[in-house]
Amino acid sequence: MRGLELRSEVETDKRVARDANQRMTEVGRALADEGEEPPLDFLCECGCDGRVSLSVLRYENEGGAWIPGHEPGLREVTPAAT
Repeated sequence: MRGLELRSEVETDKRVARDANQRMTEVGRALADEGEEPPLDFLCECGCDGRVSLSVLRYENEGGAWIPGHEPGLREVTPAAT
C-alpha cells in the first residue's frame, strides 16, 4: 500500500512543479518584455526537489524542465524519506 501512496505523492509533486514552472514562464516573459531574459530556476518536473536553470524559451522548446537523467521515461524518481 505504501508504494501506491509514494506514487501518488510523486504524481502530486510533478503537478505542483509543472504548475509552478508555468507561473515562472509568466515572470520570465515579463522580464523579456523589459529587455532582459535571464535564466530562471525551474523545478525539476520529475517530482524530485531539484532545480534547473533555463531561459523561458528553452523551457518552452524542451516542453518542461528536468535535471539531466530525470527526463520522462528514463527512470522513476521517488522523494527522499523525511
